[in-house]
Formats: sequence, C-alpha cells, structure tokens
Amino acid sequence: MGKKSPDVLTIMAIVFIPLGLMLMIPGIIAGVLAGELFFAIILSVCGLPFVIVGIVFLVVSSKRRKMILELKENGQRIYAKFDRVDFNYVVEINHAHPFIVYARYEDQMGTIHMYKSSNLNYDPTGYLEDREIPIYIDPSNPKRYYMDIDSVMPTIEYH
Repeated sequence: MGKKSPDVLTIMAIVFIPLGLMLMIPGIIAGVLAGELFFAIILSVCGLPFVIVGIVFLVVSSKRRKMILELKENGQRIYAKFDRVDFNYVVEINHAHPFIVYARYEDQMGTIHMYKSSNLNYDPTGYLEDREIPIYIDPSNPKRYYMDIDSVMPTIEYH
C-alpha cells in the first residue's frame, strides 16, 4: 500500500497554524522593534485563535491515527460482510455528501453487529460486493473499532 494522503484535520491544521502565525509574528515584531504595543496585541489576539484551532486539529488527527494503529496491533480482528453503501447526510463537502460503507457481522450467539466506515469521497460498491472487510475491535469497548476499507480496496490513481 502506498503512502496515505493526510486527513482533513491535518490539512486544516496546515492551513490554520501558518495563517495564525502570519498574523502573530508581524504583531510581535512590530511590538518589539517599533514599540507598537497596540498592533502587537491586536495581531496576536487575531492570530492566536487560528494557531490554537490548528493545534487542536493536529492533536485530534494524531489521536485518531494512534487509535487506528493501536486497534490494528492489539484489537480483535473480525471479518464483516459488506452490507451497503450510503451517503453521510450529516456532512456536506462542495454540495455533495461523502459515502459510508456498512458491514455486518454475526457473532456465535446469532447477534448481528453493524459497523460503518469513515467518510469516503467515492462510491466503493463495485469493489466491495461479496467481500469481507476486516474490522479491528477494542475487546474492552466494542463501540471502539476501525473498519479497514483500504485493505480490501484496489489502489486508485486519479489522472
């Protein structure tokens, strides 16, 4: 599998942190070199929220990657059958809703467990029909899981 592209939160952090710093640094320089305390305070106050939001985005993204890695290493792996693909109507990106994959798993007691993937920007239905998708579950908290769609999908390159 090739190198994964950064997730949305990482991209947002890459935008927000430099934007905040572009406001804060000139303000600090103006305050120190020119003695313009007013501009230093105004620009720093304007830039600080961008830096803080960018850092929060980085922390959340990092925790998500860490959770996925932890579940892949220590979680219980099951194979769930592909059920369907649907839109995530809660999210809208460029006037379009991302796709979500649903998969089902039947345990030894006959209980059916439904799992859903993270948002996808394409419809993977044709690639997943009649496939089993690996799902990594935290044994101490079954609601904490990761559906590994990437492992069953072909490599897709856009040109």
